[in-house]
Amino acid sequence: MEPFWSPVVATVGNQWQIGPRRERLNAKEVLRRAEETFGAEAVDDARSRVAARKRRTDPKALCDRPVLIKRALEYAIAHAEQRGRPSVGHVDALLGLIRDAEDPIGTGMSHRGRAALDRLGLRNNGPHPVRLIIEAADRSLDNVRATLLAVDE
Repeated sequence: MEPFWSPVVATVGNQWQIGPRRERLNAKEVLRRAEETFGAEAVDDARSRVAARKRRTDPKALCDRPVLIKRALEYAIAHAEQRGRPSVGHVDALLGLIRDAEDPIGTGMSHRGRAALDRLGLRNNGPHPVRLIIEAADRSLDNVRATLLAVDE
């Protein structure tokens, strides 16, 4: 019989069972890069628009948002590990998103995940929204992947 174990009850002595520590996102570095890329005024404008948004009262609406990126993040982590990187970079994340977009939306999701797609107005087993966006720009997933892999070299 296998012993029961949970990361919730992990103690200092058995933290190794949880897995390797991932680098945390540096918020100051993200802010610096955003200001460098878009300008301080655009970042401040975006920040004030977000602060002015009305809060949703339905907690399910907030919880369903990450459902679309879970597989993409798993693919991104796998790509970063394959390349021997300790953390996921922007190219890894984009490649994970492209890989996830190859499959119809809802692939590999549980019943709860597919129900969340319905609440978001997305059709199960329909084309992935990222695929639709890329194809609307007269590009293909393979073309975008090749471009990203060239940058990643």
